Amino acid sequence: MLIEVKNLDFSFSEGASQKQVLSSINLNVSPGEIIILTGPSGSGKTTLLTLIGGLRTAYDGSIKVLGEELVGADYQTQVNVRRQIGFIFQAHNLLSFLNAEQNVAMSLQFEPNLKEQEIKVRARECLSELGLEQKFKSFPDSLSGGQKQRVAVARAIARKPKLILADEPTAALDSQSGRKVVSLMHDMAKRDGTAIILVTHDNRILDVADRIVNMEDGKMVKKNKMLDYTPCLK
Repeated sequence: MLIEVKNLDFSFSEGASQKQVLSSINLNVSPGEIIILTGPSGSGKTTLLTLIGGLRTAYDGSIKVLGEELVGADYQTQVNVRRQIGFIFQAHNLLSFLNAEQNVAMSLQFEPNLKEQEIKVRARECLSELGLEQKFKSFPDSLSGGQKQRVAVARAIARKPKLILADEPTAALDSQSGRKVVSLMHDMAKRDGTAIILVTHDNRILDVADRIVNMEDGKMVKKNKMLDYTPCLK
């Protein structure tokens, strides 16, 4: 199992009080599996994503990712796990002083077996797969919101990570670009065994999922058999 979440609780501090954000979350994810998290805003989807990615630390329950326990983990353990994950969030987080090719290549700098020319080739291949072959040398300020999002997707997939965590990856994309992004993720999952957890409100891409998990008020709930714990029809 690539991800094992058991009895996870998480709260935010609000002054002297605590606000419960996640309650009794249990979720297992296998290699090559695509999980979509759905539910209203504020239901805890993004919080769960950041905890699985080691971007926040929980202290109740268990989160095992890539063989590492993250509940109560120290900083270095969190860093080691994050280095094996591809992140795609609504904020593109592109470096404004690097062009598209350089932003993608930057994620490959810590790959010990890749030479500089190989890094350049892979960065260009990932951008081209997302329809950005004319934008290699373009800086973020000259790109549209959708183009920036596609550069962020290319950066996340370039390292061929074992796990991709994506928060609304198609929110800034038209239907054609959005379909291209999720199709690419689907191919990675089935070809390379990459597990993908994807938060979305985009009903156009639900068919890519192996399972759709619905969340409300910090809990996983079962409202519709088609939308929870049941493989989607292809």
